[in-house]
Amino acid sequence: MCPTRIRVYIMNKVFYCLLSACLLLTAACRDKDDAVLDVPKNNPPTPSVEINPSATLKYILTCGNDLTTFVIPEITYTDSLGTHSVFLDESTWSPKTYAWCYKEEDDVTTYTGILVDQNGQVPEPWIIESYITNYSWEQEVHLNKVGIVNECMVKFHRKNNCMIDLEKKYELSYYFNCVSGSSSTVVDGKIVNNNYSHLTIDINGQSSRYGHEVEKYLDELCAKIITISMKIDSNGEISQE
Repeated sequence: MCPTRIRVYIMNKVFYCLLSACLLLTAACRDKDDAVLDVPKNNPPTPSVEINPSATLKYILTCGNDLTTFVIPEITYTDSLGTHSVFLDESTWSPKTYAWCYKEEDDVTTYTGILVDQNGQVPEPWIIESYITNYSWEQEVHLNKVGIVNECMVKFHRKNNCMIDLEKKYELSYYFNCVSGSSSTVVDGKIVNNNYSHLTIDINGQSSRYGHEVEKYLDELCAKIITISMKIDSNGEISQE
């Protein structure tokens, strides 16, 4: 083999080696780029929901004027600050006059009690049937947790030296209610708000007694504690226990 042909052969071998190296390097770079492009992109983690559970209940005690002549109610309730007792005497509540009214609309008659204005009147189209004077106490109980049972209690205490007219008929009525409630909590990672604007949890004592029956009735009434128990479950749903 002549020297020129030898040089050409060597040059060809070098060229093919360099070409092969370039192709391998290009393939490696393409594989690397493809690998980067194929990396799955993870979604950022969803931030956890944080909220302090809370609930509110509204209790009301209403007593007729005749009953408050003979007794002083004691209310005991518990909120996020602890347990409280309130004696409802002349220094803590005062009488309000309501009218028992009705209205007729679309051949439907509706009855309700309405607090009268300074002139003893109610808004139209209500028509007054009778008046009643009541004492009323109300309290919003604020709680900082759910999954609990909340209680509100009333105990009646006899007043001293009260005269009973044996010939008179007394209206010894009271109404003890949980009228509304609300809550806010987290369920399955979501904020849940519950609102109960009209609860029908009530204990009513409607009793007409003549004077000679009043003493026994008051003894029985003052011997017991009347309790409303409200359950607020872990989902914030409110019901009577």
